[in-house]
Amino acid sequence: MGVLGGMLGGLAILVWWAFFSGAPRLERWGAVALIIVTMVATSQIIDESISTAMQGLMFPAYALPVLCTVFVIWAVATRYLETKLRWALMIIAIVVSSGAWVLVRSEGITGHAVAEFVWRWSDTHEELLLANSSVETSEPSSYVPVSKTKAEWPGFRGPGRDGIAYDTKISEDWSVAPPAELWRKPIGPGCSSFAVQGNLIYTQEQRGEDEVVSCYKLYGNTTTKAVSGTHTPVQVHGPPLPSAMAVSIHSEPLEF
Repeated sequence: MGVLGGMLGGLAILVWWAFFSGAPRLERWGAVALIIVTMVATSQIIDESISTAMQGLMFPAYALPVLCTVFVIWAVATRYLETKLRWALMIIAIVVSSGAWVLVRSEGITGHAVAEFVWRWSDTHEELLLANSSVETSEPSSYVPVSKTKAEWPGFRGPGRDGIAYDTKISEDWSVAPPAELWRKPIGPGCSSFAVQGNLIYTQEQRGEDEVVSCYKLYGNTTTKAVSGTHTPVQVHGPPLPSAMAVSIHSEPLEF
């Protein structure tokens, strides 16, 4: 909602400027036209991870509020300057605030629904993961015996597919006692959830050209170690999925 609100706020600023600001007509409509042209031109050369994310709405949703904020600052700061200088500074403000998105790419959306932007030509999380020689499950490893007991959490949203974890109590007031993160493990990209049996945690991830069904073992509720991995040379690419999700697993492991 915050992202949508920012985009609607940016549009509201443009409507106000075009119809109610009282600025000279050429300046009003010239600015709106320049913003539209600049954003359309920028959208053609930004990284695919931004142009295709959020069903193609990531760029306008994030760029428009920034651009309109810069535009408001320009309008206030230059209101007493001569016309030619105002126009020059307006063009610079619009082109820079829109064109700056060419320099970044999206690394996806975090679990807190926050977009993560990085330098466009920096290594991706997956490239860093694969380059790390100490990363586990880079190759299939030892066999994990099949358990004869029923999995506590067999797949997406749990045993009843209702998102309820029975026999587990947590605080209802997270402002007083929020959940504490116990461990964190770098893995390959994917959209898979987890299956849990005892201290074994199963998921799926992309490792280069391979899709991997991986199993991690939890030690003392604080650390994990990979104990098994099944590799399949498959990679899913491109639209219609947003590119932040395109090269990744789109299913989940199930444990019975």
